[in-house]
Amino acid sequence: MAQEVLLMDVPCNGPFVDTADSHFRMRVGKQVKYIAIEPGIFPVDVLSFPPDLLAQLPPLPAGDWVQARVARDVDGNPTVQLVHIALASMSSRCRAGNS
Repeated sequence: MAQEVLLMDVPCNGPFVDTADSHFRMRVGKQVKYIAIEPGIFPVDVLSFPPDLLAQLPPLPAGDWVQARVARDVDGNPTVQLVHIALASMSSRCRAGNS
């Protein structure tokens, strides 16, 4: 399935480079996914260069999910953990124009 990094926020220097997550908005197939990667999983040069990141990213699960986190499993290997959050509700309303 085709994957593309649409937007990324990678701490490259400063006080948070070793402690802050990197955040990615990705197109996976026809869906948009949000992925957080814990610090220390990949070097900054991999995180900041999408072709290298996509080559090293663990396989993303199939299905209808929105948010995931890449962390280390018990063996120390990168693994994808789905994050289940309730999205804010929205309602549609039609308003009459002022004439």
